Amino acid sequence: MPFACRATGRRPLAALLAALVSLLWGCGADASGDSPSGDPQTLPPGWTVYQGGSGLVILHPEEWTVVERGNGAFAVFHPGVDGGVDAVAAVQPMERIDGSALGVATSVGEILPDLFPGATSSWFERVSTLPDVAMADLAYRAGGRDFSGTALCFHESGRGVLYAMASSADAPPDADGTMQRILTRFLYVPAGTEGASRGGEPPGGPGTPARIPEMVAWTDPMEGAFTVPVPRGWEVEGGMVRYHAVDVRPDVLVTSPDGEVTLRIGDSFTPTFVTPGPMLTSTGFTEGSWYSPDGLLRVRVNRYLPGAEFLSSFYLPQRVENAQVTERTDLPELSREALQLFAAAGIPARVHTGEVSFTASAGGGPRKGYALAQTLMVPLMGSPTDGNWFVTAFHGFLAPPNREAEATAVLADMVGGFRMNPQWVARQVQTTGEVSRISYNAQDEMYEIFGEVYANRQASEERIFRQYTELNRGLTVLRDPQSGERFQVPLGSNYWWRLDDAGPLLGTEGAIPPELPGYWVRRMDERTGGM
Repeated sequence: MPFACRATGRRPLAALLAALVSLLWGCGADASGDSPSGDPQTLPPGWTVYQGGSGLVILHPEEWTVVERGNGAFAVFHPGVDGGVDAVAAVQPMERIDGSALGVATSVGEILPDLFPGATSSWFERVSTLPDVAMADLAYRAGGRDFSGTALCFHESGRGVLYAMASSADAPPDADGTMQRILTRFLYVPAGTEGASRGGEPPGGPGTPARIPEMVAWTDPMEGAFTVPVPRGWEVEGGMVRYHAVDVRPDVLVTSPDGEVTLRIGDSFTPTFVTPGPMLTSTGFTEGSWYSPDGLLRVRVNRYLPGAEFLSSFYLPQRVENAQVTERTDLPELSREALQLFAAAGIPARVHTGEVSFTASAGGGPRKGYALAQTLMVPLMGSPTDGNWFVTAFHGFLAPPNREAEATAVLADMVGGFRMNPQWVARQVQTTGEVSRISYNAQDEMYEIFGEVYANRQASEERIFRQYTELNRGLTVLRDPQSGERFQVPLGSNYWWRLDDAGPLLGTEGAIPPELPGYWVRRMDERTGGM
């Protein structure tokens, strides 16, 4: 059967649980029996609007307090008579969920211990498996009061959102209904978009689509070595920087008109490196010194640093003020792709690709940043740990938190569209030999691969975003694999079936089709995103 709002007589908290699920999924009335207005901009008497610096907008009664907790999370409190609180509601986007929604819903006391200290669950229910949705009751004691409430988690592709709310006997009689209204009417207004997204979509949450400026081709003005798409109207500096016949590096800096967002592909600040082997060390060239093998080419003596380590320990400390790495990830698949390109050309190499996310302060405000680097070392004959090494790919951005999605999308377009000029490569080969052709062709191919990776990530995140949006509307989308038709249906069933070519749709929990004598039943595709 299709999903239906559940009965409320199972236990004292069941009505509250059902009301929360109904409101979040758009399939019922609130606890007071009043139908939600559906208009998040309508303020009931005595309510006000909280507007956070990150674009978070929360409608709430004037006597309630809102606290932002970072990365889209927030809590709303009703103050108690003794200075404590007697009701609390919270939203917590979760970038990583290792288990199930049920595990999250029953672990609120561990996930949010400052808001729901020691909370335990005596009743829980898995509402859906596709997507993974679960709810549970809460019970705990804080500030001399006993609290009870509910939690709901929905989980998709390792990410999700946790909703929780609880109140004590001292809370106002309408506290539960008030918290339900708050949790279903908050908004997030991303910078550069029109209007606002509906409450229940986590602020800045997984896969929030970003609108980006029109992209236009920009050609290296120094040597015509490459082209790259850039946003129309944004300031672009740089080109192919030549330090030596064999030392040329792309360096493109793109800045938004208001100066808030900066993006880079390459950075001529980064030199060529040589490891501090025994021979160099014995002649006084220790780590950190500069070595010039021909009197012209300057090479920095430095131990080999894999991509992510190069960013966190060498590049960011020197190039980004007050940078603090928040996440560091090695990307072995991309390293293997590059290694295969060089191995096919007979070039022995070590390749490491990595990325970091970081925070910084610039222009008088906080910034979020991202960078990817790929480092390659060509070892000396007979000494696999020593040799010359290079940063063969580098790109990243720095942006205010509310423009991080925009910066990510623009960078993805730039990287995916970066192309070397074959005529320039041919001229460079004449100067430096066949190795240059292999190197630049490999670099070109790697930027295509980077672009595909970003495109796949973005498509995946937008799919998650659409699924979250559908979840909050109480709908999902199916596709008839034979006719190509698409249908919106209520959430709740794991499998859907169509009777004949023009018949109705039936939902089931299991994968076994319904037995309907005289009818031909075929299965619809799983959720596909927007119509």
